[in-house]
Amino acid sequence: MKKLISVGLLLSMSLPAVGSSPFEKSVEQMLSEFNQTKDVKLVGNVLIRCASLLTITNAIKGAPEAIQIDPNKLFVSSLKLREENPDSDDVSRTLEEFREYSKQYQTWFKNTSEDSNPFETKELKKEFQICDESARQFLDQ
Repeated sequence: MKKLISVGLLLSMSLPAVGSSPFEKSVEQMLSEFNQTKDVKLVGNVLIRCASLLTITNAIKGAPEAIQIDPNKLFVSSLKLREENPDSDDVSRTLEEFREYSKQYQTWFKNTSEDSNPFETKELKKEFQICDESARQFLDQ
């Protein structure tokens, strides 16, 4: 019985906290890594990830107005950044990344909204702000 309780405690401690990010790195960390490495693929990943986040937030009526940016422009920019002349395979891979990021953000929103408004949680709020600022800078808005 003692072993079961110990294992349960260890498992519960290793699970992410409710509302915490499902991603290994935040957008801010990815951009910081880009600043150090200048790896353009990181920016492409950030743009796709932000496009996913912005697509979801644009669909929510309570989304802050400051986040209303066209995610399609980010998606296209990411494709162009990754490949000069993207073919159908590049588009398919990027769409799959977009879908995966969207699923992870949906999970994050769902877990966060059970306890509070997702637009008010510190971690998600920072992700919104970084994506919004990055998107505006990248799109010169």
